[in-house]
Amino acid sequence: MTAYSSSTAPAFRTPHRVSITLPHSTYHQLLERSDFEGRSMSNLAAFLLETSLEKDDLENSGLGSRVRLKT
Repeated sequence: MTAYSSSTAPAFRTPHRVSITLPHSTYHQLLERSDFEGRSMSNLAAFLLETSLEKDDLENSGLGSRVRLKT
């Protein structure tokens, strides 16, 4: 991981890679849906995670604080 000073920080954030373990049935559902939609499993998984988190943020927006994941 490269450390940046505030004067050399990139103008945008780059995506990060993660690795997860899925149950067999979830893997096959993701595989079938990605084939049906004509997209990669990685792209579909990222899309589903993003939309789920956005929906969760909207539903919990009235609570006054958001849950932050440790990075």
